[in-house]
Amino acid sequence: MPKHAGAKSESSTFGEAETALELAAQEDEARSADEPTAEQLVAILSKISAREREAQPPSTPLTAYKAKPISFAATPWDVFKLWARAHWLRLSVAGAALLLILAAADLFHLLSLNTALDREWLGVEAALRQRYAMAPAYVDCITIYSDNERFTLALTERALAAWRTARTEKEVAAAATQMENALTALAKAMSHWEQITPAKDAAQTASSNRFAELQREKDRSRGRTTEAIRRYNQLAEDFNDQVGGVPGAWIARVAGLHPRATLFTSGRH
Repeated sequence: MPKHAGAKSESSTFGEAETALELAAQEDEARSADEPTAEQLVAILSKISAREREAQPPSTPLTAYKAKPISFAATPWDVFKLWARAHWLRLSVAGAALLLILAAADLFHLLSLNTALDREWLGVEAALRQRYAMAPAYVDCITIYSDNERFTLALTERALAAWRTARTEKEVAAAATQMENALTALAKAMSHWEQITPAKDAAQTASSNRFAELQREKDRSRGRTTEAIRRYNQLAEDFNDQVGGVPGAWIARVAGLHPRATLFTSGRH
């Protein structure tokens, strides 16, 4: 083969190779121009992840449970239990001592109330004795006019007998109710006889004057007895509330204390 022919074919081969390389470079440039940059890829991926989060359905009972990470750190409750277990003997002694102190305080309070009730009860009895001592004088005033008030006199005799034999607080409270009814009946009977006896003799006039004095004394005694009974009933209700509750009932049983009887409100008589 002639030399110039080989050179020509060789130069044509190089030319074709250069042309192929240029075409490949142009295709790479075209592809690189169409492909996004790294910053554009990051922005696109962030938008895609945001859409996926928005499109994620809400959690339902059928949704797979995602376990929380397990923590082996001790909680304050665990620390307290360990401390209490290590000092259980001291805690037991302290708890027992605290209960004894509280029980002693409750006992002292109940005893103080009971002593105050005894003191107020003495005042109540004194006021009632002074008030009911007028009953025989009412009877004398009525008998001056007539001795036919058998029902009223019998009622008064029964009330006086119950009052004189009353010993406990409940007996005194019941007898006091009977005595108030008797005093009311005596006053009504005396007023009745004064109205139906227009012309009075000397004895009847003296009886009417005595009856008026008794009525005034009865009114004065009402204020004293009302105040004494009010103070006593207020203390008795407080005492009974504490004795009827817990631990007051247990302490009262051990100390031999019992609920106290309350009296009527004498202001209505």
